[in-house]
Amino acid sequence: MPYIIENDPFTQLRRKPVPRILFVDDDATIVDCFADLFRALGFTVETAGDARQAIERFEAAGDFSAVVIDRGLPLMSGIELAALLREKDPALRIVLTSGHLWDTLPDRERQAVARLELRFLAKPFSSEELLKLLSFS
Repeated sequence: MPYIIENDPFTQLRRKPVPRILFVDDDATIVDCFADLFRALGFTVETAGDARQAIERFEAAGDFSAVVIDRGLPLMSGIELAALLREKDPALRIVLTSGHLWDTLPDRERQAVARLELRFLAKPFSSEELLKLLSFS
């Protein structure tokens, strides 16, 4: 029978829930790259290529720690998807990514990002930048 030390930090680490992240981007290369990275870091990762898939995965699993959403999705914008997810989970960490810089976004989109309390990250970005915005670093 293995001996378990209750105060052992590794035992405590193994008992912590694993963060679950949903990556939503229509660029499969970006999704695959970051999904592989976060899996290697010990996260559980789900991916979606559009808003419909994201909603299905979110409703099926429901207990995500964070969602990373591309601004320019087909079917529904990233901001619209973020608003819908925010309604379902007001405390959810949501990062909106975009190929555009913050200053070049239309005023209405910047206001929506602020109102929805989204975190914004312009592409290209590093894994460290994303981890910091997700508060997992």
